Amino acid sequence: MIKRHAYMIVAHDQEELLQILIRALDSIENDIFVHIDKDSSINMDKIKGITTQSKLYIIPRQKVSWGGYSLVKVEMALLKEATQRCSYSYYHLLSGVDLPLKGIEEVNEFYNSNYGKQFINIRSPKEFKKYYNQRVAYKMPFKERWGKEINFFKVADKLLVQLQKILGLKNKNLEEKDFCFGSQWWDITDDLARYILKNSNQIEQTYKYSSCADEIFVQSLILNTKYWEELYIPEFNNQMAGNMRWITIPEGKSSPLTIDDTLIEEAKSSGMLWARKFDYDKFPNVVNDLIRSNKKVQFNGEE
Repeated sequence: MIKRHAYMIVAHDQEELLQILIRALDSIENDIFVHIDKDSSINMDKIKGITTQSKLYIIPRQKVSWGGYSLVKVEMALLKEATQRCSYSYYHLLSGVDLPLKGIEEVNEFYNSNYGKQFINIRSPKEFKKYYNQRVAYKMPFKERWGKEINFFKVADKLLVQLQKILGLKNKNLEEKDFCFGSQWWDITDDLARYILKNSNQIEQTYKYSSCADEIFVQSLILNTKYWEELYIPEFNNQMAGNMRWITIPEGKSSPLTIDDTLIEEAKSSGMLWARKFDYDKFPNVVNDLIRSNKKVQFNGEE
């Protein structure tokens, strides 16, 4: 029996790169689910119908803000749509600027041979302590309105947090030890996907007015559950291999390095399955060469 995979993509820009990613995922084993940011200029008509083997579903568009709970809502919407279509072996969360570092058949075979493992990058509760107050302890009702910007709404949230501190309104139902964090991008089994959806109300109550919950809610949910033991690398600070993604974020920055000619070989030789982020407008040769090399391996040297 063929193990089937749901590839779920969160896209914002880079329309041509998104098309390349979808084509790279196109396989009889895969169905592809795409969310395109409501404010994006991506033409959905150019996305529809580009697969030849996979079924492609584009879910209703929502407005997404960096670090806002809207990111969690989109992930939930993708999971809900996918689980209603089928009980997939794996649900893979990708961004629209990710690409596989190997041919999709080889990628799927890796997950099939490790079936039952959860591929989640996770960092420890001890490390999260220094982020606890600024991310989840106090409510930030305007987070969706500022994202990465410095504007009136960010100032308003900062003032509200200070007021909550003065009035002792820290969320007493939450404890630092209950939280950890890691990369937003993961590959999980059907059982865990449905467990996440089952806990959607609890997740919303905890994180609706938080910051960067997309990097917290899955990791924290699996603490002290059977899913911790199912991690591909069941330990804190499991690095890139935890979710098999080559991602390099410079110290003190919030965004990963863009993969250019100086980084692509390091990514390809890392042993990871995925890499981000790519920029087709700036480095089309990097993308084209990677896709070409994946096809050569996939078809035993025949293009």
